[in-house]
Amino acid sequence: MMKKADENTHHEIKDAKELAAKRAEEMIKNEEHQQLKKQVEELLVLKDRWIRQAADYENAKKRLQKEKDDFVKFANENLIGRLLPILRDLDRVVRHGEKKNQQSDPVIVGAELVLKQFEKFLETNGVKRIESVGKTFDPHIHEAVNYIPSDTPEETVIEEAEPGYFYHDRLIKPAKVVVSSGPADNKT
Repeated sequence: MMKKADENTHHEIKDAKELAAKRAEEMIKNEEHQQLKKQVEELLVLKDRWIRQAADYENAKKRLQKEKDDFVKFANENLIGRLLPILRDLDRVVRHGEKKNQQSDPVIVGAELVLKQFEKFLETNGVKRIESVGKTFDPHIHEAVNYIPSDTPEETVIEEAEPGYFYHDRLIKPAKVVVSSGPADNKT
């Protein structure tokens, strides 16, 4: 009987050892699983951070390229702005000659040729004159120098005191205009 009891104890110890070994193995597996899970989470955080930084880098690269392109595109804006008063003065000379009926005067003819060449040069370099007369007044591109009663609808540009210009897609000089305030008989 003693032998049987020893055998039972031996089996119980053996079972307890096996159970302890299984539990230890499960604990190790669980601990390894937890460590792997933690490492995967850390890798996912790093991957997300890398993706964001890559996107930030691409956005910065695109922004810098756009700034560079704009710099090149608008590099002559200051020069163009300084040339516009000369263009305006040439235009005034030609218009004055037309008013005085001096279109055959060689000085007026020469000024008109220079004016046309100058306008063509500016146009080929991205300068576009704003067409204002007959258009609705737009405070983004027009500067009203006067409002006068007229038969044209209210807020319509009826005269251009000075032309306005765009340089590529940027306004560099607003047009100075006279705007209709509507028919005179509506005013009290």
